[in-house]
Amino acid sequence: MKLLHSLKSAKALGFAIASAASMMTATVAPAMAQVAPNATISFSNQGGYNAEYFVSGQIKSFDGRVLRNLSTFHSQNMLLGQKRAVSFPLTTQEIRQGAARFVTVTGRMSHNRQVFIQKSFRLDNNTCFFNDQTVFNPKGSSRPGSC
Repeated sequence: MKLLHSLKSAKALGFAIASAASMMTATVAPAMAQVAPNATISFSNQGGYNAEYFVSGQIKSFDGRVLRNLSTFHSQNMLLGQKRAVSFPLTTQEIRQGAARFVTVTGRMSHNRQVFIQKSFRLDNNTCFFNDQTVFNPKGSSRPGSC
């Protein structure tokens, strides 16, 4: 009877160890793995003027080395109510290296090239840039998510 009880205890202990080991390996992922592999920057013209946006940037390794330069995106002339979007996917190798996207977004009025927003940041998730107001007081803003 004691032998049967000991075997059941050993079996239960084995299951407990296996369960604990699988839980530990499931939570070891590095914090950088939380980066979306294909983050999108979207744009929405809500202002009383034609606007255009530019995005430039780099993919950098976790230690700051530049892995590649991103091609500059130009939204072209956006009329009131128009939307555009651009995404910068990471390659599998870049994800394994803990790479991140660092971008600069510039928004300006099309007719006189007056800049209404310029923002440099690490792009981990979708971001929306939008402009509003009028030609006399152009304003640009950003928020998380898509436009």
